[in-house]
Amino acid sequence: MKCHKIIVSAGGTGGHIIPALNISKSLLKRGISVCYIGNKDSMEQTIIEKNGISFFAIDVQKLYRAWTMKHFLFPYKLLKAINQCTAYIYEQKPDAFIGFGGFVSGAPALAAKKLKIPVYLQEQNAKPGITNYFTGKFADTAFLAYPESVRYFKKCTSIITGNPINIDMANNLRDGNVRMPDRASVHSQGNKRVLILGGSQGSMFINKLILKNIELFESEKIDIVWQTGRSHLQNIDSELKKMEVKPQISITTFDFTDKIEDMYTTVDYVIARSGAMSLAEIESYRLPVFMIPLVTAAVNEQYHNAIWMQNKEFGMMFEQKDQELFPTRFKDFMAKASQMHQSKEPSRHLSATETIVDTLIQNIERKKG
Repeated sequence: MKCHKIIVSAGGTGGHIIPALNISKSLLKRGISVCYIGNKDSMEQTIIEKNGISFFAIDVQKLYRAWTMKHFLFPYKLLKAINQCTAYIYEQKPDAFIGFGGFVSGAPALAAKKLKIPVYLQEQNAKPGITNYFTGKFADTAFLAYPESVRYFKKCTSIITGNPINIDMANNLRDGNVRMPDRASVHSQGNKRVLILGGSQGSMFINKLILKNIELFESEKIDIVWQTGRSHLQNIDSELKKMEVKPQISITTFDFTDKIEDMYTTVDYVIARSGAMSLAEIESYRLPVFMIPLVTAAVNEQYHNAIWMQNKEFGMMFEQKDQELFPTRFKDFMAKASQMHQSKEPSRHLSATETIVDTLIQNIERKKG
């Protein structure tokens, strides 16, 4: 195969950056050269450069929902970024561009289209963010995680792929290499176990909700494995000491882990936000999930993700405004958990990376003849 090159772009949050990184790594393994465009001094720059991938920094800003004087800088920075990306892409002469969302991916997508480079996008959520929705107006192909997203991308070819989770995680699950441990060996006194996730920064709302309802977990004999977030760990541990939690349950707190797959294999339930990539992993492990959508998400995408998962009987949605009903709703969730994930079909996310990379390479090869 001839040496090909693909420009990748995503930024803003891990929900955009991680799938972009997973695809980039897979492309590199297949002998494809990857150049990544992202915002300077950003999360994506730190993550991408740490993984040894070529990074080109631009300076763009998002449109804030609340009025700010920074809005006056938006058109200037956008035009400057488009010109920077046009010069860079022209110099690199890539075979394709793929964006994964986040405001930073808009400028290189426009530049690629201007230079007649095939434009692809990957949308993680059931309802797309503003940048991917806009890019879909002129993109060639959209790789989608949810079938419901097709209606937002009528002007380009849509392929339902799922979300590109970590390739090693996907391969181990697909090949049956994940050993599900004996529950009795990891659960204290035969208790059920719940994993609580709030992202790398943690969720203040979820943390407060769990603290407020510790007695529920005690009465139901549910052990807690709790990812608090780095800034909340010390306070949570202090509050738990004051409560004198009963010895019939165990509570394990930690700030963050890059070995989340080890956690998935030792729990019965998950309480989490409904970010697309977290749900893709949880679904792949066939874990019942109690979803609490983030109400400040850009286009309320977490709510739509949770609705889809609930309709498929993969989990149950719980809205923040109903926090006083948590004990009743969580008991209802546990009662229904055994009926979730009844489908025998493997998760679409397990083959997402392979499908996306294969399609990109095949289309490049076809174009070049």
